[in-house]
Amino acid sequence: MALSGRKSAGKPAKVAKKTTKTDAAEKTKKKKPTRSYKTYIHRLMKKSSHDNKITTKGMVIVNSFVTDLFERLAAEASRLNAHAGTKTLSSAAVIAAVKLQLPSEMAKQALTQGAKAVGQYTKTMAAQQKSSGKKKSGKKASK
Repeated sequence: MALSGRKSAGKPAKVAKKTTKTDAAEKTKKKKPTRSYKTYIHRLMKKSSHDNKITTKGMVIVNSFVTDLFERLAAEASRLNAHAGTKTLSSAAVIAAVKLQLPSEMAKQALTQGAKAVGQYTKTMAAQQKSSGKKKSGKKASK
């Protein structure tokens, strides 16, 4: 084998790759969406009093508080599930996590509001299923 003047005689030379528009698009990373509760905070503020306003800095602080609380509750519920040896997150684990993470009066209020929200959701879903069931049975009867 004849020696060439290159230092890396055994390695093949690197070929420059042409970049295309699709390669450039693949290289740019998509911005990961961040979870924000800002719209819900505004809704709650509007619901309590129409003339309440909040600064941008105040909204960032409240959003950070809500995000932290959600993460703490989710982590505690996950630990309780792991301790129980189950893989599915149950309502009992969430209730226990709320009782462990929040002060007593706040936990009672949160559980009351949560039960109320679940009841309203169940009622709404039942009404939707009834109305969709009537439409289907009406179509079958007309044929």
